[in-house]
Parts: sequence; C-alpha cells; structure tokens
Amino acid sequence: MMRRLPDEEVTRAAEQVLIRAPARRQQGEGGGEADAGVKEERVQAVERIVRAVRRAHDGDDDVVVRGMCSYVKNWCTSESSFAFVEEILPAALRGIADVRRLAAEGELDLLREGRAACVQVGRQLAHALLSCALFGVCKSAAGFDWPYFSMEPLWRVVDNYDVVRAKIACQLAYHHEAFRRDNFVEDSQPIRFTRKVLVDGFDEEVWLNSTTPLGEFRVIHHGANVSIGTAPNHVLRADFANASLGGGVWSRGAVQEEILFSEEPELCVGMLLAQDLGDRESLHIDHSMRYSTTIGYSATLQFAKPLHPPEKYGPVIAMDAIEFRDSFRADKTQYTTHSMVRELCKSLCAFLPCESALVGGDRDDAAEASLIPPVATGNWGCGAFGGDPQLKALLQWLSASTACRPIDYYTHTDARVANRLDDDLVRRMRSRYATVGGLFTALSQFDPHHHGRAIDLFDWLSLAL
Repeated sequence: MMRRLPDEEVTRAAEQVLIRAPARRQQGEGGGEADAGVKEERVQAVERIVRAVRRAHDGDDDVVVRGMCSYVKNWCTSESSFAFVEEILPAALRGIADVRRLAAEGELDLLREGRAACVQVGRQLAHALLSCALFGVCKSAAGFDWPYFSMEPLWRVVDNYDVVRAKIACQLAYHHEAFRRDNFVEDSQPIRFTRKVLVDGFDEEVWLNSTTPLGEFRVIHHGANVSIGTAPNHVLRADFANASLGGGVWSRGAVQEEILFSEEPELCVGMLLAQDLGDRESLHIDHSMRYSTTIGYSATLQFAKPLHPPEKYGPVIAMDAIEFRDSFRADKTQYTTHSMVRELCKSLCAFLPCESALVGGDRDDAAEASLIPPVATGNWGCGAFGGDPQLKALLQWLSASTACRPIDYYTHTDARVANRLDDDLVRRMRSRYATVGGLFTALSQFDPHHHGRAIDLFDWLSLAL
C-alpha cells in the first residue's frame, strides 16, 4: 500500500510549504476585496504552493498548477478564492505531510481481486489521501486494473466544461469542511470498505430451481428530492458502478456513480484501495458523509451548495453491470441466460449482508434474515450501458429475494419502467410466478422478437398474467 502513497520528498515539500507560509490573514486584508490585485495575489500564492509540492512529485509537470490557478482566477468568487488559499490549501498540505504516518498507523491495506476483506480508514486519514488526490501526488498502480486516484484530469480541463467545475466545487466543499473540523482529528468513526466475493455455485440450474418466495418490492416514482442517494439512512444504497470504482468521477463523467462520489468524496478513497471488481464481487462502503448537493444530471450537472454540517445516509454498495452499448449486441445478448446469471450473481453478492458466509463473512446466511434493511436501487446498467430497465428490475428482484432483502425501486424518468412498473404489476407477477425459480424460468424463455414482432418484457410477461 505504501508504494501508492507520495514519496517522502513530497510529504517533506508539503511540510516545508506549511512552515514557510505566512500567518493566515482575515478575509478582506491585502488591498480590499474589490481590488483585482487581491485575486492576482492569491493566484500567485496557489502557483507557489502547488508548484513546490508537484515539483517534488514529478518534476516540471504543470497541469495541476495551471488548472488550480485558472480555477481561482477565472471561476472563484472573492470569498471562495480566499477560502481556497487561506483554508483549503493549508488543510490539504497538512494532510499530505501526514499521510505516510497516518497510513502506517492505520495499517492501511489494499482490497485485491478475489479476496473478501475489510479495510477501515479513519476520517483523518481519508482526508489526507484525498488531499493527495487533490494535488495529484499519489503514484499510479502497477497494472491497468486499478482506478486512477488523482484529480489531475479535472484540473487539465477545468476551463472547458461546466460539469468539471461542478465536481471540483463538490470536492472543495469537502476539503473546506475538513479545515473547519481541524482535518477531522477528533472524528473517531472510520469509513469501512468491504470487498465481498460470492462463493462458487449459483449457476443457471440453481436459479431455475430456486423455491425462494419472491420478496417485497416497493416502487418509488421520480419526484422532487427523491433519489437513491438520499434514501432513508437505514437503507442500503446501490451505486451503479463501473468495474473500476468511481468511473469518471475525476474526469468528465457525471451520471449516478460520479454524482454520488462527488457529493460524498470519502467514497473516492475506495478508488485507491480496491482493485477492479470481478464478475462475482461488489464493494460495500459504510459511514461516508454527504458534504454538498448538486442539481442536474450528466452534462447539466451543477454544484448547488455545501452542507454544514454534512449529512449521514446509509451504506453504499458498488455493483457493476455488463455493458451493452451497442444496441444490436444488447438485443442479442442481454436476454441470454448466461448474461442474466452473471447479473444475478453480481447483484446477489451486492445485496447479501457483509456478514453472510456466502460473500466471505462468518455468519449463517439464514440468521436474522428478517432484520435485513431494504436496498434502494433502480435502473442499474441502463442508460449509457444499454441495459433493459424492465429486465434489470426483475433480475434485481430475484437476487434481492434470494438475499432476503426488500427492494425500494426508484424508477427515475425512464418511461419503460416509470410508466409501466407499479404495485399492481408487482402483485400480479408475484401471484403468477410466486418463486425466484418461477420468475427466472419465465425470463429465460423471453424472446424480444416474439412471432417476428418486437415486444418488450413487461408486455410479453403480461400475456401470461
């Protein structure tokens, strides 16, 4: 793990910048807030500070230096530029200076593919790691099967995209809160990252023959302030993840996972810890906090406001779906039992409690099943990945039923489910198919070109209801 962290030369550079820094000034000092010279002075301070740390990391690469300077000069208000220079940067420098010590004290380890394991990261260490990402001073992993842990791609295009600046603002809201809380020195609750690995089995025959009753399925339609991210705090929240955790959170991506990781930056620590997810793996993250809110989606994403104090919601479960971007390929392959079993095993791994022996825990799977809280999920692997939301809704119902976990299904605005999936349809399917095996058998027989005519899944199932 220590090989991924900044070298001692970088931590010493951060320490030296802190030692040489002048005493923190109050807002308004230095010529008046209306004076353009004040802004220029702050830009020069950013350049001096960031260049000193970056030079210790990788020589004369100025991407982060230019990006931060441009952000302060062109996109910050007088108030926010003051916060950046006098509050956010000093707190981040302290984090970088302390990161190797904190990581050693916390016995920080990696979550490698194929091995169920749990890592706890103190909130102070999480801030130190995210400070390294802010400056882009962590080292790249040896292989291509690890997420990229650096905000450098955001700084590279900060002047080009509104969505990039929105995500930077989210990250800075987190770092500003760290300054207010003295780098979280007094916060003792760690963030917990658990890699879950589903045991062998659960092949096609197991699903076809399952007598497990279909469980509770509650439909939640899109509306103001209705989202998976803000589900009640006892609920498990689904992250429609990329196999490489975080997806494009530190580049131009701005869909469900990237928005979640922007509003709750502590989730991004998992990008440093976790190797890419395998087909029967998921990552459970507990005790992250929400530090800001956003509005919009994808290219329309905007920063809304910081949250003081930050808000606590339920745990997050990262689960990646098969990618069916090509519409022809999607039509031909996502309805095969092979693809469906893969998605069933992936979501079952996600929905089972971390303590279950089926995913590397030490508890009998049947124990306390009635106490398992719901999962807030929705159109997983749809949108850009090309999945059929009707199929994905039912596959998640099967896996959640197998895990004894109720589903709160958020339809969002996709008409294929928002206008079709309701409590009455759920009741009729439960009455007709009754068990996991019964419904999966029906799904395995679905033909999207029934009698040579295109038909969607709900219409096809309705023929038998």
